[in-house]
Amino acid sequence: MKLRRYDSFLGLESINENLEKSKKFMKDNYILTTAVNTVGLENLLGKDKADQIKYDMQEGNKKSLSPSDFAGIDAEKKKLLTDEMRAVKVDDSKIKELITTPEFKALRELSVDATAPDGKSSTFVLDKDNIGWLSNFVYFYYVEGTDIDGLRNIYKMLVENSDLLPKLEIMEGTKLVKKPFDLNFINIRISNNAEKLIDALNRLPLQRNYNKYYKDLPRHLRADLDKEPQIIKDKFAAVAEGFEALFIDPSTEKRWSDKSKLEKADKDFKGFWGKMDKDTREGSATFGKVVFMSPIYRYKTITELIDNANGYLKSLGNSNFTSFYEKFNECNLQFGIAGAKEMFLAGGIFIIEVKSYGANRVLNGHTTHCIKDSLSQWNNYVNMDRNRNFVEENKQYYIYNFNLLSSDPMWTIGATIEPDDKYGYLRAAHNKTDQSVQGSLLRILNDWAKEYKIVDEATQKAKDLGASSEDISKYGPLFCIMRPITGEEYERKKAQRQNNIEIVKPGLSIDRIKWLVIGGKDENGKLDPKSGGADVNRLDDKKKNCAALYNAVLEDDVQKAELLLDLGALPNIFDHKRNAPISFAKSKEMVKLLVGRGSVLTPQVFGTICQDVETVEFCLKAGLDPNFENSFPLRASCKGSYKTANEPGEVYWDSFKLALDYGASLVDETGNFWILKWAAEYGRIDLIDFVDKELEGRQGYVGAYCWMSMVRKRTPEDNKKTAVKLIELAEKYEPETWDALPDTKKWHLRK
Repeated sequence: MKLRRYDSFLGLESINENLEKSKKFMKDNYILTTAVNTVGLENLLGKDKADQIKYDMQEGNKKSLSPSDFAGIDAEKKKLLTDEMRAVKVDDSKIKELITTPEFKALRELSVDATAPDGKSSTFVLDKDNIGWLSNFVYFYYVEGTDIDGLRNIYKMLVENSDLLPKLEIMEGTKLVKKPFDLNFINIRISNNAEKLIDALNRLPLQRNYNKYYKDLPRHLRADLDKEPQIIKDKFAAVAEGFEALFIDPSTEKRWSDKSKLEKADKDFKGFWGKMDKDTREGSATFGKVVFMSPIYRYKTITELIDNANGYLKSLGNSNFTSFYEKFNECNLQFGIAGAKEMFLAGGIFIIEVKSYGANRVLNGHTTHCIKDSLSQWNNYVNMDRNRNFVEENKQYYIYNFNLLSSDPMWTIGATIEPDDKYGYLRAAHNKTDQSVQGSLLRILNDWAKEYKIVDEATQKAKDLGASSEDISKYGPLFCIMRPITGEEYERKKAQRQNNIEIVKPGLSIDRIKWLVIGGKDENGKLDPKSGGADVNRLDDKKKNCAALYNAVLEDDVQKAELLLDLGALPNIFDHKRNAPISFAKSKEMVKLLVGRGSVLTPQVFGTICQDVETVEFCLKAGLDPNFENSFPLRASCKGSYKTANEPGEVYWDSFKLALDYGASLVDETGNFWILKWAAEYGRIDLIDFVDKELEGRQGYVGAYCWMSMVRKRTPEDNKKTAVKLIELAEKYEPETWDALPDTKKWHLRK
């Protein structure tokens, strides 16, 4: 009998509301874990499976025990476990303890900076802004093992696409099925709810493109498209993506920063879809006027438009291979043996093996594959077998067809190869838009080999890699290039796992880090097979941070931090408390290094460097927004060397003026003159005079005066001196506002 849910042990009624549902999960999980610890994991599952679970939990691959772990136990053991679970008592104080653990708190306080569909950019916090999603996130984390970074990515995508969540579609078999993201989203009968959600969210930008271009179609073409089967709709979606791709730099996968490139993209776009132009048609009602002129009206059917659009896009040229190959080489320089390996290149077909999650993020960000968005999902495919046991046996390949447009779903195919030929070595295969091509991959590759006349080259390459003539005959030459793991490679992956365990430890030398990540030589001067391959961005499961770079920053070892950044360490990976490595910087040299490599400066760190004008200028030149966190550079400079009311210190004038030179604003987005309020708060009369005389400030003095009634940074005597200055300027520049202020709010009159 399979144990489908905790209720099957206890007969509890399901609680289905937000936080209460999460509390129930934590309670049930505690009951199960406590009972298992009493009975003994090995007694229930046997030594081998118990050891595997213990290792997975130690490594962070598994967050907690779940009922599915015990689905195969016999009736006697099930009764033993059930009886023990019934004996576990959980009172309110224990539940409170369970939901205040650092892990659960990290889930509740999960936050992202995102732009909602209404255009509002803000920091969104899960338990404040989207508490209704919490129970799903708890399930993703504890049951499916999705890490915090993966959950943060999911949360960001959910916020940015919240308008489309009621229309969300997930893949069930080979069909898309409507599945809104709500309290009922989780299907406990499957083990990859988070993966399905990521895939669905990745499809939403394609849906937005589809809708955008659909609206531009003439009425007769919209009607024709509506009645066409899904395959035609998919082709139209590819056309939409192709035109959107004109505005994207392939090397960065972001909008062109080069103005001339954008102008060319706009010209190419309008060349097919139309533009505002003068109507020169004799007899037209709009003759002589500037109107929108579009040639697409001439197409009678949607398939005619699609065929012509694809032809037009092809005529613009295909420079994708050059830019992609440059990215491929840069990836290998960055990640070393944890990058990607070229397997085959001929006839426009490029096959590579991707060695790590970090490399996959760099190389395949253009896909909607979940394994480039979440380390947990990468592990689910590449480091997990069909029984969801963590292994080091699978290999991840990608096939690129540069004979196709980059907007074509078949331009990129990801294939996970397993060592067992029971299923033809193929664990999974998805095209660029994440549609499964597992059942048709052999036919696709064999057709390409013939179409592009590369059968002989592919056959020879497959043989060189160890494929037998029998396998080549059975599967085809291109497929056989994607070799399953060998015994030697398996041992290397085992070594890589050990190196991943070590890379998160503090106190490592630079030479040791190089040995762990890049590789080193053995005593005979040859490459040590046990060296290299460590993931420089590996998370320390206990601290929930990117441990290698954090350790270097905490040790104030600039040389080590620089090496890690050169090896691909990400400077803006946050820990569970939303601290980035720069939050722990102890020296201006470390701050300069991290900011120069793209680290986002925090108010905490800026406060420590504010008195050092050289470092402040370096950060501003490196791109620091002088208005970040509501003009924090001005506020920190205003505070200056203040310690207490009796030790007020002085303004950091050099940093203050430098921030102004780089565009710091005295007024926030709502029109408030916060600089005057801050100056009043710290009793900076000299700064108030500076705003008046040098910056010609003509308002905000009444507001600053009122603000002083709520702050206590200076002594009462100092505050009254500041008030005298503010009243003088208020009567000069804002007499009506000052006179309208009731005496009850004129705090300086109070005794």
